[in-house]
Amino acid sequence: SESGKLKLLLLGAGESGKSTIFKQMKLLYGQGYTPDERFKMRPFLIGNVIEGAVDIYRAAETVGITIKDSKAVKAGEMLLDVKDTRKFTE
Repeated sequence: SESGKLKLLLLGAGESGKSTIFKQMKLLYGQGYTPDERFKMRPFLIGNVIEGAVDIYRAAETVGITIKDSKAVKAGEMLLDVKDTRKFTE
């Protein structure tokens, strides 16, 4: 019945996190994600991880932190060259 339901109106400017709040609520208090929904999210998740790694790599240089591990340097340089993160999802 409708009387037992709680409705929530999320208002905010674009890119303010409305969809993120909804997704978290669904994950924490709802039925979770279907296998199809998880599959569709995969490219975005991988892209976000790569973008975050690139941000960290660039920030280290900006603040004067030298990355000494040669494998980490090689990985960082490789990620700087990534133009399309979708190739990692195939």
